[in-house]
Amino acid sequence: MIALRLLETRPPDNHPATVAELLFAAFIVLVGLSGLAMLVEGSALFGPVDRPKRG
Repeated sequence: MIALRLLETRPPDNHPATVAELLFAAFIVLVGLSGLAMLVEGSALFGPVDRPKRG
């Protein structure tokens, strides 16, 4: 609710999104989705992790 009110009071900027903003948004979405996938699927999504045995 607070975030919605902040968005409403903010003056609208009508400039089109720049390339940097689009890349940043895509990066945030990818990180969020991969984090969510890791939480939901666990290691099943990425396959077993082969850790080298020490010693």
